Amino acid sequence: MIFALTFTGLILFLGLVVDGGIIYFERRKAQAAADAGAYSGALELLHNNDSWVADSAKADTKINGFDDDENSVVITVNNPPVSVAAVGDSNAVEVIVQSTVKTTLMQLVADGSSIVRARAVAAVGPETGPMCILALNESAEGAIVFNGTVDMNVPKCEIVTRSNHEEAIEFNGTPCVTAATIGYGTGGGYNGTTANGSCIDPEPIGIIPPDDPYANLTPPDPADYTEQAASVTNRTNGSAAEGFLAGVYRGGIRITGGGPYTFAPGMYIVDGLNVSGGSMYGDGVTFYNTGDGLRNIEITGNAYVEFSAPANTGSDYDNILFYNSKDVGTQPIYDAKLVGSSGSTFDGVLYFPTVELEFGGNQDATEGVFTQVIADTVFLHGRAQVSGNYGDSNSGRTPTTTRVSFIE
Repeated sequence: MIFALTFTGLILFLGLVVDGGIIYFERRKAQAAADAGAYSGALELLHNNDSWVADSAKADTKINGFDDDENSVVITVNNPPVSVAAVGDSNAVEVIVQSTVKTTLMQLVADGSSIVRARAVAAVGPETGPMCILALNESAEGAIVFNGTVDMNVPKCEIVTRSNHEEAIEFNGTPCVTAATIGYGTGGGYNGTTANGSCIDPEPIGIIPPDDPYANLTPPDPADYTEQAASVTNRTNGSAAEGFLAGVYRGGIRITGGGPYTFAPGMYIVDGLNVSGGSMYGDGVTFYNTGDGLRNIEITGNAYVEFSAPANTGSDYDNILFYNSKDVGTQPIYDAKLVGSSGSTFDGVLYFPTVELEFGGNQDATEGVFTQVIADTVFLHGRAQVSGNYGDSNSGRTPTTTRVSFIE
């Protein structure tokens, strides 16, 4: 009798261990499937495919082993969620995976099945901060390069490249970079370690990168603006102080010294802007480069610049300081350079979608300056600062990117 009771107890204990393990393993699998389903459904929201949310979510739970067509499985997809913290949030997707698991030894003394349930909620929303650097090239080596002793402290914004190259981000020399996120395209990587004295925080990670936030920005039509010059505009060391009016400058603007030059608010359509000396000031200005004439935008040498983009005007070009035509070629002669002298400020979006932007010099890191860099590739050196106030007080001037993340 003692043996029988002991043996029965051992069988029950063994059943508890075996079946408990099976149920635990199935619960883990169900959670992975729920996570995959919620994330997939939220990605459809991100791309404005609302009608595909449920099908996409169920397709990914099926890939992960839970098929809604099976009698033992029930997949519930809710957009918006119907429970807990995210209830009613139309930007969120709730996926509940329920599965009936058959037990083994425990069915000798109890019901031969157990129900496992897992739940996940993913949502579309702003990531850890606004975008301060975005490299658009999807395959380039060194899509973002930090060179030399770059010291960049932007803990409230993100530095991201869409490139999935194994060395999509390069840290050369001893740069020090702090950001909310440093990311490269899924499957990519970066080179450079802290062994050489670099300080990179946080460590770069693979992410699903955002799209170009200005992909649909329409170029300005020269016919809508006053023609201010029919051929290249040259100013040299001997040139006196002068005011420039917004409009079309055929042949481009070349300044090698003199001034100071004041640019009135408005749109400047230029066939290139090459500056290597003098001082320039402009508040509420946008420079659209056609790629003709002088070809590129280049501010180098001893040029001192204080430029700020228009803000809160209701125009499509709010926040845009430099806008390079998307038709401009990718050859080095079209690459942009903004490496002016100490104290210069570029307040606004620096948008060069098809060429590399070399950004360096000694830009002033004064609080309140907003600089967002979006280019095909980005090369940073010197005191290259995408600096300033990325807090709530500047949110109206800071286009944020949206991304899918888990919230429950």
